[in-house]
Amino acid sequence: QLIQAHIFLKPSEYLLLSILMAGIFFFLVFGFIKNPLVGVLPAFIGFFIPKLYIMAARDKRARQLNKQLPEFLNILSNALRAGLSFSQAVATAGNEMIDPIKWEFQKVLRDNSLGRPMEDSLTELAKRTGDEDIEMIVTAIIIQRQVGGNLSEVLDMIANTIRERVKLKGEVRTLSAQSRMSAVIIGVL
Repeated sequence: QLIQAHIFLKPSEYLLLSILMAGIFFFLVFGFIKNPLVGVLPAFIGFFIPKLYIMAARDKRARQLNKQLPEFLNILSNALRAGLSFSQAVATAGNEMIDPIKWEFQKVLRDNSLGRPMEDSLTELAKRTGDEDIEMIVTAIIIQRQVGGNLSEVLDMIANTIRERVKLKGEVRTLSAQSRMSAVIIGVL
């Protein structure tokens, strides 16, 4: 989750931060109320604040990545049609984009330039992002590299599929906005 949120903390540092937040919340409440039992619930809440932050950061990064995927795939497909190798096409597409997709694919290229096979680098990308669209892209690329075929056409079809999926998710989010807002208001009341 830390890697998917693009937060460079070790798990031990994350655990220490969670414990520190729990302690801060406990002592803040204990300082006002002077009852240690009352400070347990805020300490419990404080312990989970870093986790909530990481989940929000991970979801935000995943949404940004999904928004960039169709454009990235189009650039990659056009670069392949222009005659570039796959690595050159990934480098070209990565240079045209902004973070987070730029960082992710530059990491794939760095791993590959350090001797890791491209298939392994792409598989690691899918694991690192935890995104099903990227997993679909990686699977298609690996199959194409093993079997052969026109990768640019496959990438164009995947880009169209992702665009439609993003559009559909947006429509669902729009249609369910009123229900979600009602749930929040009722919960607050």
